[in-house]
Amino acid sequence: MRIVLPAIGVAFAAFAVWFTVRLVNRRGKVGRRFWISAAVVVALGYPISFGPVCWLCSARMLPLAPVGYFYWPFVYRASCEDGFGSVLLDSYANFLTPRSDIVGDLLRAVAES
Repeated sequence: MRIVLPAIGVAFAAFAVWFTVRLVNRRGKVGRRFWISAAVVVALGYPISFGPVCWLCSARMLPLAPVGYFYWPFVYRASCEDGFGSVLLDSYANFLTPRSDIVGDLLRAVAES
């Protein structure tokens, strides 16, 4: 796992550079379908990635404070005790995590920094 995660990061960076160069060198303009697809991917990717990122934090593969800042709306809502959305987010964050209260750990890490 020590080599796999950096290798995936390098592969993603290489893909991003290749794709950016490809887009810049195109003669035609980027179409409307591309921007709609990009907006959908970003809008869905951010909330869906909250659970796996919490798992990586609980396994101590990612630092708590930067993740807590980046996912602050979800961390704050999951730490509230007033509704179905907070229970759902807390359950999603703690799904298959070695720690039982990763949301509390993220909240404390943000408060300490």
